[in-house]
Amino acid sequence: MKLHRRFAVSLLLCTASFLFAASPQPKVPRRLRVGLVLSGGGARGAAHIGVLKALEKLHIPIDAIVGTSGGALAGGLYASGMSPEEIQHLLISTNWDKMFQDAPNRNNLSWRRKQDNGKYLPNLELGLKDGKIMMPTGLSAGRKISFMLHRALLRNGGIRDFDHLPIPFRAVATDLTTGNMVVLSHGDLADALRASMSVPGAIAPFEFDGKLLVDGGLVRNLPVDVMRKEMHVDVVIAVNVAKGLFSKNRLNSALAVSQQMITIMLLKDEKTQLALLKKGDIYIKPELGDMAASDFAHVIQAIEPGNRAALSHRTGLQRLSIPEKQYALFLKHLRKAPLSHQIVDFVNVSDKSKLAPKVLLSRIKTKTGEPLSLTTLQRDLDRIYQIGAFESVSFEWVNVENRNGILIHTKGKPWGTQFLQGGLKLSDDLQGDSRFDILLSHTMTEVNSLGGEWKNEIQMGRTRRIRTEFFQPLDAAGKWAALPFMEYSSKILDMYEAPTGWQEYDVRMFSTGLLAGRQFGNWGAAMAGLTRKWGSTSPFSVFQDNNSLKRNDVNIAGYLFRFDYDQLDDPYFPIHGGAGYAHIFRSSRSMGADFSYEKLDVRFEKVLSFERNTFILTGEYGDSLGTDLPFYDNFRLGGIFHLSGFQPGRLNGDSKVFASTIYYRDLPIRAFGFKCYAGGSLEAGSTWANANSFNAGDLSYSGSLFIGSRTLIGAVYIGYGRTDDGSDLFFLTLGQIF
Repeated sequence: MKLHRRFAVSLLLCTASFLFAASPQPKVPRRLRVGLVLSGGGARGAAHIGVLKALEKLHIPIDAIVGTSGGALAGGLYASGMSPEEIQHLLISTNWDKMFQDAPNRNNLSWRRKQDNGKYLPNLELGLKDGKIMMPTGLSAGRKISFMLHRALLRNGGIRDFDHLPIPFRAVATDLTTGNMVVLSHGDLADALRASMSVPGAIAPFEFDGKLLVDGGLVRNLPVDVMRKEMHVDVVIAVNVAKGLFSKNRLNSALAVSQQMITIMLLKDEKTQLALLKKGDIYIKPELGDMAASDFAHVIQAIEPGNRAALSHRTGLQRLSIPEKQYALFLKHLRKAPLSHQIVDFVNVSDKSKLAPKVLLSRIKTKTGEPLSLTTLQRDLDRIYQIGAFESVSFEWVNVENRNGILIHTKGKPWGTQFLQGGLKLSDDLQGDSRFDILLSHTMTEVNSLGGEWKNEIQMGRTRRIRTEFFQPLDAAGKWAALPFMEYSSKILDMYEAPTGWQEYDVRMFSTGLLAGRQFGNWGAAMAGLTRKWGSTSPFSVFQDNNSLKRNDVNIAGYLFRFDYDQLDDPYFPIHGGAGYAHIFRSSRSMGADFSYEKLDVRFEKVLSFERNTFILTGEYGDSLGTDLPFYDNFRLGGIFHLSGFQPGRLNGDSKVFASTIYYRDLPIRAFGFKCYAGGSLEAGSTWANANSFNAGDLSYSGSLFIGSRTLIGAVYIGYGRTDDGSDLFFLTLGQIF
């Protein structure tokens, strides 16, 4: 009986299973594949972040992304697993003013490069090759942009096929040699974004897979066709942040006309791409007003308009939405956590320069077997860049045979090892005393495997000078160095002596010498050496009759010691840091000098800031150590911020004491994109025949009021100074410090 009962149950189950299997099953509708096309537009591309936020709010999964320029940046970061909030934080926390300056922050400059900082026109270096002058291919080589991208995309280290990213992705660039569109689908993602963002003239072209690439917006600013052809999606969401045409009344400058011409070219292709949109596709055009593509300082202002524009298409977008739980699983697959405590297994350098490998390796402080420190790595790249031989230095996080490590790439300058720089300075007291100087410099790097550097300078103006020097590191790390030099100078020296008044002297000097010493990281150096000088001094013009000063020959020989310290963050308007020096020189008859004398010169300054207010405290002391200084080498006071109410050189003597406090405030206005400052100074000091003659009652007191700003050609100061004895001086200065 039990056997029959089991057989009946089994037969019933089999029959039911057959019937259900034979019954037609309800079909689950396939989810439409959604592709997101993000246009270029520079800083306006921040609106894409707002669009991404809206799409996530509506639970719309993205299956593929294609972007150009700023759209490639936002799209590539999102495809890599970053959230819209993370992308927003990256863009608004980036100092875009410095992002397009390839030189490291001044605090991180090597000592050798700090000596040049503020001396030459900023961001202007001309190449010299085969006797021809070569211009840079962009205002920036994009070095800092490259580091920012590689840092942000570490989470995807090792992924070379963009189809294997959390969201398949394509970046669009332009082949500069052919003018053709290039679709980037593999390789290093950070490099692909860098190539797509290479705005001609602003950022240097980028070599990728043997092609020289620039901004993709030149040929396909809204790449709908790429999405259709390569990504095979059902629905396209196209977001266009490009700026429209200017109205007639705004075409009032050559720049505006040039921009209009470029926009017309872009709009022609834009119409072609919009025609490829089908029924069911969605076109989003955020209202960004007159926001410029270069206005990276205000990228946050573009995010909300992008969000509003996307949500205005809520009805059309909601049909692409999926349930909340299903979308949560999509985001879980999409999001990739940033790498933390990633162990560095190796550090390799890809370099084709003449430098010995140990020269580069000695500047790398990143340790194998330890967690990756991006701060340390950035300083490593800065130290290599400061050698002066490279256009850019970048890194790549790679996986080789299941070992994670860093591959550092160096790229030589297009013109090789020789380049030109220049500087200028102008001062005027607005009462007829104008002074103007021009400085030209030629530098040759990679002279030998240790990184020897040959520099030549010519200065013309009130001071005429020719100098050649050879900086030779004595070890691979560049801690020890020697500096032989030769120089000829002819300068006009103002002398004031009561009661005769002002005289101008032409001081001509030929000097040669050798210094050697040690550099202490990037903050200071101690050098000692020998020098020999020959020359003459003679009256240039006489404002008062004084026959006591006549032409003299000069013969100086001696030794010197100098210690220099500099941790200022800016040579013109610092907000933190300090600087100073202590120099000692002794001219000795035993070495062939006409007479012996000694000179001690000490200076320090400290910068203190809070909020937008800055104070610079300065102190100076000089003494002849009981000897008599020649008049052309004595201590001088007068001029801007050195007893500002006096003319330069109004006070001179064998001993000096000086102190000042300079205050300035960062104003809420900009001049051509640069910060403006207003401030004043209080100063006290004097000179004496010797230190024993010091008398506090002899001190002169002065103050000044000024406004100032950085410019494309250096710093400008306009102000007024007045001393306690009624002397006053208007001043205007512009240019570099040399």
